[in-house]
Amino acid sequence: MNKQVQLPVNFYQEGDLVVATSPALEITTQGETFDEAKKNFEELVGIFFEEYKDINLLEKVLTECGWRKVENRMQPPVEIARVYQSISMPEFAY
Repeated sequence: MNKQVQLPVNFYQEGDLVVATSPALEITTQGETFDEAKKNFEELVGIFFEEYKDINLLEKVLTECGWRKVENRMQPPVEIARVYQSISMPEFAY
């Protein structure tokens, strides 16, 4: 039986595409619309877990992505803040 976990997914507009990325799994996909990017992300998560269906390999990969084992279950990293930080850009960049 599959267990549901809350996974942070960020969506960005990049030109004509919507990009979906999750730092918790270090995966990224895209679509022409938000709904398409969301659907593609869900499919990619399925492929990710299928690729690592061997439990020992999955645990190793998730640990490398910042997950930790709590009471014999893997838990994703918890986002503690989202900060927009001002940075200095060189003139040629804008």
